[in-house]
Amino acid sequence: MPTLNHALAAIERHLGFPISRGRTVATRLQEAGFIEHGAPGVAPQVNHDGFVALLIGLASGKTLSEVGAAVATYLEATPGGVSFAGAPLSVVRLRSELLALVETALEFPDDLSDLSIEVVEWPEVVIRHLGRTARFVPIGANAKHWQVGGHRTSTTISGRAFRDAVRAIFKGR
Repeated sequence: MPTLNHALAAIERHLGFPISRGRTVATRLQEAGFIEHGAPGVAPQVNHDGFVALLIGLASGKTLSEVGAAVATYLEATPGGVSFAGAPLSVVRLRSELLALVETALEFPDDLSDLSIEVVEWPEVVIRHLGRTARFVPIGANAKHWQVGGHRTSTTISGRAFRDAVRAIFKGR
């Protein structure tokens, strides 16, 4: 499993998020339980879930005090804010969608050529892939309306950058 430092270096190289910001966000995500802590003499490791949390934490633009709770809210978002009460956690939530994209990047990297992931500063993520658009918002929110007043600020990650970051972290390429 790759170390946190290796993951942060790949994220900076392929996605453009500075390592300095990545370290502080990673610390907050460790405190929130999204990324494992290391042990004495053992560097912290990053698994697929940790990478997804780190990606959302960095792209959301949240303050350090908000990032842990914000990542939890983002990862539980559903397409269109639909409630899946009683459904298993693996059913169509942002976390499962991003994990599927990580697996695709590792096994079928050419399939992500038309992917874009847009992380909006309020809890919304728009994934455009294979000619479809999915808007992930918190349960009960209306995906067709802005969630807050003011300007809509977002970070867009291309499929190529996402694929290259995933492969650099988990395949060493």
